[in-house]
Amino acid sequence: MERKEKSLMEKVLVLETNNQLSQLKLPLYHPTESELLGLYQYVVNQVHLESLSELEQFLAIMNWVHKRFEHNGFNNGDHLTSLELLKRAEKGENYRCAEYARITRDLLLAFGYVARVIRVLSENADYGGVGQSHVCSEVWSTEQEKWIFLDTQCNVYASMNETPLSYYELIQTLEHASIHCLLEKGVSETVYKRFISVYQGYVTTDAQLDGKIIDFVLHLKGKRQLLAFQAMQLSNAVYTQLVEDIYGDPTKTSIIFEYKEQVNPEKVIKEHGLNGSTTIADQLHLFRAEPNFKLVFHTVNPMHNYFKVWFNQDSERELQHNQLDWHLEKGTHSIRVQSVHSSGVAGTVTKMVIRFGEDM
Repeated sequence: MERKEKSLMEKVLVLETNNQLSQLKLPLYHPTESELLGLYQYVVNQVHLESLSELEQFLAIMNWVHKRFEHNGFNNGDHLTSLELLKRAEKGENYRCAEYARITRDLLLAFGYVARVIRVLSENADYGGVGQSHVCSEVWSTEQEKWIFLDTQCNVYASMNETPLSYYELIQTLEHASIHCLLEKGVSETVYKRFISVYQGYVTTDAQLDGKIIDFVLHLKGKRQLLAFQAMQLSNAVYTQLVEDIYGDPTKTSIIFEYKEQVNPEKVIKEHGLNGSTTIADQLHLFRAEPNFKLVFHTVNPMHNYFKVWFNQDSERELQHNQLDWHLEKGTHSIRVQSVHSSGVAGTVTKMVIRFGEDM
């Protein structure tokens, strides 16, 4: 009996990809667009970022905020917006580390970057006395695909082998990390390391959960879950042991592939008179799905305005919505997509290379 030659299968194969969901667990909290717009209009002619690299822009913003006022650890400005704080600072008012951090975050947000306030706590922040926390900022670097720590009160950032560090990375490498102060007569590396080493227990940032602002807390060297801060209330704290929960990519875009036509296996079997698993296995090409997709783009970027999409070597497309059709012809194809803020600051590029064709 003559055996039929098995037909070559046309396959859709992913050759390269970084297409994954962001590991950032909870959406970041940030002010309203109107607040950020007012802040931007107030400072745009005072903070000069032209021709600066991404890192230089971060440092220029931190340095500018540092010089607005002196530190006063007892003047609570929680009830004021960043714009109101700056206007009062012009009249001589001074504020806490928390206000330095919040203004820095809001300015970075106003210029299109993803940024957050972080509060760093000692291991005994609940009943260890006063001075058990310090407040700083972190900003997401698209160029380096990582969070960068900024201490505006001290006008300091940290690095290892010329790579800027997040606060988590600083604590892990504190002995060997380099401390950079933007002031000529600022804090020394030795003094700053002694100061910041107090706050190795926890790092926390504001996040949103079910419409409520929470303290999202990452354990560093602190082992306990705290229910008090300096003997006072510590409300709405949610704890995690996973670094990726807080230090994931906040600008990442994920691509979801949805086939536009569905294969009906029962119909294929009936039309071709197939029976038995062996026969079906030999004729598997009859069940092949046509690579005709609806692509859905999802981003966790809190500053998202639109998507940029590139297919193969084509020029970029700007996409105001989050869906696009894509039909694959035989050959190798590529897609790139990123989330973009209205200022032009773009998030991490998601890339895929896909081949469609006969099994080789």
